[in-house]
Amino acid sequence: MKRLLPVLLCILLIAPGVAAFEEAGSLPVVDRYRILEGTELENEITVITGAEDGPTVFIVGGIHGNEVAGIEAGKRLKAETSIVAGKLYIIAPANQSGAAAKKRYVDGAGDLNRAFPGDPEGDNAQRIAAAIFGEIEKLRPDLVIDLHEANHDLGTNDGYGLGNSIIYTNFDDVGDLLFSFLLDNEAGNVGISKYSLVEPGVAGSVNRTVSRLLGIPIFTIETLTSYPLEQRVADQLAIVHYALRFYGLE
Repeated sequence: MKRLLPVLLCILLIAPGVAAFEEAGSLPVVDRYRILEGTELENEITVITGAEDGPTVFIVGGIHGNEVAGIEAGKRLKAETSIVAGKLYIIAPANQSGAAAKKRYVDGAGDLNRAFPGDPEGDNAQRIAAAIFGEIEKLRPDLVIDLHEANHDLGTNDGYGLGNSIIYTNFDDVGDLLFSFLLDNEAGNVGISKYSLVEPGVAGSVNRTVSRLLGIPIFTIETLTSYPLEQRVADQLAIVHYALRFYGLE
């Protein structure tokens, strides 16, 4: 009992402070809502709101169901991220049926990252794309981050490899952020792997569509699947948190 007394005393001293911290609105608020609700494609978006006003960032992970690092990074962001300002929206995995089957495509349909801006009356990939695109259009975030993976290193596989790259469509929208990141990445201050820039996003991708149709800044992270999973997830998270700090959410 004597050993418990210091612990109990600490709890009693800390608890009022935590309560006051919460009452002051200093802790981020976590909410969730659903898109395509009531359908077989229903999915959940997590919203983390900081105590202060600030920018909005929207994160999409797992558009391709077999790209597990982006899905895992999205899950960890939902569970562990704490922001001080603004709003952070996270949907991961965006392609739930593909993630469940560990397959790239939407079950019974095609490539979700070739289906944007989507069609509410189309196949399952087009319906999911339309719902995600619609949320981004409604929210008008200051930045969208798209989490992906590639099977081949940048420039290999007849030039189609994209591993260890960051894809943008309009450099004017994200150039300051990406240039700052590349300098810190090259200096070894952020990320484990070294990254290069590639443009533009492919036709029908969330990257190109959000950039060109909505004029919203967006970039895509492409980790390399031949690297250990924890390294890939760590890189995804490092780049996301770098962007959140750059935009003042953290």
